[in-house]
Amino acid sequence: MLACSENTLRLTPLNTTTLDQPSASLFLQYWPNTLRNQHRNRSDIVYTQINQLVATTYGRVQDAIRIFKTRYGKPRVFDINQSLDSPIENCFISVSHSHDWSIWTLQPTHCALDIELCKPRKHLKQLLLRLLASIDYAHSASAISDDRALLSAWQDLDQATQIRCFYALWTFAEAWCKWQGSTLWQTFAQGLPFPWQSWIELANCNHRQITDDCT
Repeated sequence: MLACSENTLRLTPLNTTTLDQPSASLFLQYWPNTLRNQHRNRSDIVYTQINQLVATTYGRVQDAIRIFKTRYGKPRVFDINQSLDSPIENCFISVSHSHDWSIWTLQPTHCALDIELCKPRKHLKQLLLRLLASIDYAHSASAISDDRALLSAWQDLDQATQIRCFYALWTFAEAWCKWQGSTLWQTFAQGLPFPWQSWIELANCNHRQITDDCT
């Protein structure tokens, strides 16, 4: 997940456990040609797998498991045999899809993840500028205080590394908005941290722990 190519995915997980050691409940699914463009079918299969794991992990009846989304698309897990007012305690999921891949996780703590297929795209610098403009450099989790220094350092990178770094930041922004339970555009307006001291640290997945204490 470090090289940038058509066959490479960029994954960014966020939870209240150490990010350098992904949970065993992290599932990556590759879709064959027959399901590649059938997004509804892929989603149904993923959520069936989640229901099965929730039932096994939490000792619930699978047919009673329901996953509802908030107005901003954040999934919450309920047991209709227990309550439709409160989700299952200590049960959190996050799901992401990109091209031929899906990934999802089940955690006992608040979590969020995102994946993107790393590939060249038009207007990459303009999109990066939009991301940099959304960074809150005064955030307690931010490790850099100057967006001009970030842009200059990114421009000094070779093209392949620029693409890697862009997707690293993009997936972080997507995961952060899921973490906050808001839309991406709301996240841009509210600001997000940059918790790495360099682009290379970010690109190499040297994540710093982000918890509720610094959100």
